[in-house]
Amino acid sequence: MLFLLGGCLLAEGASTGLWIAGLLQTLAAYDGLTLAIIAARVVVGALQLVVGAWLWRRAPQGTAFGPAVFLGSAALLTLELGARLSPSRVYPNWRWHVVGAYWLYAAVGAAILAWTHRRRSL
Repeated sequence: MLFLLGGCLLAEGASTGLWIAGLLQTLAAYDGLTLAIIAARVVVGALQLVVGAWLWRRAPQGTAFGPAVFLGSAALLTLELGARLSPSRVYPNWRWHVVGAYWLYAAVGAAILAWTHRRRSL
């Protein structure tokens, strides 16, 4: 299961990198709040890559930091899509469905990692 969650985080971090690469030419057009949200997504994307690599290698740090990365990413997605604070290609009628589905995914991932971390700590 850690291998799968690590792969998911690695894929998310990589997709964040591709997303920001596509935005680089247009960053000057965005206001300060949007740039702050984009910068926060870059930080979360980097953390997703690091934690994903830790989980992929079954390092104990992955289960310790993983829940925070999952839930932090979900909170940030709520601001990005739900409050429309960053550019997105998600159809507006589907944004809350996407946010809800992502929260479900993040909560399950965080719960599995927290349970695994507690079990390993015994």
